Amino acid sequence: MSASLHQQLQSARSHLAGGRLEQAYACIVPLLQQDAEQPEALTLLGMLLWQTGDRAKAVTCWQRAIRRNPRHHEAATLLAEAALESGSAREAAMQAERIIRSGDPRPDPWSTLIRALRQTGDLRALPNLRQALAQHGRNPDLLWHGCVIASEVRHYREAGTYAERLLAIQPGHPGATCSQVDAQARTSDWANAETGRQRLLAVLGNGGTDPGLVDSAFAWDDSAILGRVTTAVATTCPTSAPRPPRRPVVDRLTICYMSPDLNAHPVGRMLLGILPHHDRMKVRIITAGLSPPSTDPIGSALRQHVDEHLDLCACSDGEAVARLHQSRVDVLVDLAGATTRNRYGILAARPAAAQILWLGCPTGTGGGWYDTFLVDDVVCPTTSSQVFREPLRRLPVCYHPMVGTTEALPAITRADVGLPDDAIVLACMHAPHKVRPPIVDVWLRLAKDHPRVMLWLDALDSAAQDGIRRYASDHGVGSEQLRFWSFHADHGRYLATLALADLFLDCHPYGAHSTAGEALSVGLPVITPAGQCIHARVAASMLSELGLTDCIRDGLPDYEQHLATLCRDAQFRAGLRERTRHLANQRLAGHAPRLTAALESAYRTVWEAGG
Repeated sequence: MSASLHQQLQSARSHLAGGRLEQAYACIVPLLQQDAEQPEALTLLGMLLWQTGDRAKAVTCWQRAIRRNPRHHEAATLLAEAALESGSAREAAMQAERIIRSGDPRPDPWSTLIRALRQTGDLRALPNLRQALAQHGRNPDLLWHGCVIASEVRHYREAGTYAERLLAIQPGHPGATCSQVDAQARTSDWANAETGRQRLLAVLGNGGTDPGLVDSAFAWDDSAILGRVTTAVATTCPTSAPRPPRRPVVDRLTICYMSPDLNAHPVGRMLLGILPHHDRMKVRIITAGLSPPSTDPIGSALRQHVDEHLDLCACSDGEAVARLHQSRVDVLVDLAGATTRNRYGILAARPAAAQILWLGCPTGTGGGWYDTFLVDDVVCPTTSSQVFREPLRRLPVCYHPMVGTTEALPAITRADVGLPDDAIVLACMHAPHKVRPPIVDVWLRLAKDHPRVMLWLDALDSAAQDGIRRYASDHGVGSEQLRFWSFHADHGRYLATLALADLFLDCHPYGAHSTAGEALSVGLPVITPAGQCIHARVAASMLSELGLTDCIRDGLPDYEQHLATLCRDAQFRAGLRERTRHLANQRLAGHAPRLTAALESAYRTVWEAGG
């Protein structure tokens, strides 16, 4: 390659990187006039066309470049990226693997491969990422993929390590900051919790747009923070098309529940408690999966309760929309919302006349993709300071399913799980990322003041347990007052074990949701310090549904005082346990049918409003 050709190509590349498309085009055209098949010039022209939206011509340019030079790695990688963007993730992965095997020294094909494997749920994503980082250990894009993928497969310490490495290269990186603080929380690093919160607050205040920031914002019971974050994230997502007209009046609506969690995830289990109660004379039910099809019992059971299941995991947004149209969906109920695995691209295309946000994420999205957000009067009272882009519709019952079991629970004793019979067992087994000071300090003060109290906690691993013991010791609580929860995949055994506690202590500000419902279903009293935002009020909604409003306390001081009274007074504690069991037996069985009927009514009302 001549020096002048190299200089012109570099100038074109510089203009492209700076968004100066006209200047880039002016550099490229003379090169192609001299040689119409010059591969580097064709590659750059394809990049320019891609930026202007002419993607078909861009792909043609890259194909021409490869015909001229079959080992043109950059053009080949761009073709793989184009395949990934069009929804052909498996094809993209195969192309990227071929490029890597051909000896491309760049990190780009590794990035494409890892994104494609992640999109299809291929378990090779993390091993390939590790191999890529062994060669390109300081590549920010690969390190960021490491944060995301390691966290998704629950290798939180590894995710935290990648975050540290990325922050060393790009200090203040919003996503890496979230990933590092999340890793600290999930490994119960309580000693550094406040430092982490302050780092997160700085990122949130800078208007970060990474979707992971939404989950991080639940560390505060602050509507302003949540509103700012969801709005910022929404600005990077596709804008919604206009709401389409609905079909002429029909007697039987087609309802589609769309989620990445149609499996043994709490969302899948909650939905399974609803589906059998739908009036199939009035509605046709479809599920649409956004993650690889699950073979676990919950995933299989969900598919048995629907008329049709759509696997949209490997579909492009356009392909997913086409399949929803083909299934004649009237009401699309999104159970993902502002999570990192949402598919706003599908929602933005408006494949249904009515699009509804419900259950999956306890906040609005800041976007215009939904016609309503379903809540209730307790979880989001009319006096709430939260502001939503979505119109709210308050259901006449608790909006969140409370799912237990209709089968007899196995006989399990405290001795079976290492709990003393004479201890006052306080169940605090929340997902570790929710648990941090100051709520944990309240629990430790209770244990310190009441020697018979035993805190039943969850922890990621033995190292996290050791960290919790050290933190507790620094607060005057010995390890003899701590026990660690062992999760049971068998749901009946899980519920029977949960029922061994004396009280279930809700977390704050990110409270228990499905677990609170499960605790109530086995008659275990739940005490909650109700907050202001939805994520801090779900247990309060459940308790109100059962008539246990005295278990809803006004903030942490009232919560701590009420728990201290319960710890001191065995008769008071036993009376609450009996009342909880009685009300759960009396009212819980009817909640799912009432909630399902309320959902169906809301679906039809919102659909009919579409005109």
